[in-house]
Amino acid sequence: MVFPEKRPTEAELFDVEYSISKLSGFLMRKRADGLKSSMKDGQCFVHFHFEH
Repeated sequence: MVFPEKRPTEAELFDVEYSISKLSGFLMRKRADGLKSSMKDGQCFVHFHFEH
């Protein structure tokens, strides 16, 4: 999964194939203090870190 640092453009949001993924990744990056994604044995994992 991609976690863009910049908000997707309007044109990117109309790209049906990637719009939800890009916007979701951007919002997750913006809210979490740290995150990473990984894949193991065919499963995808997203790890979030939040400072309290």
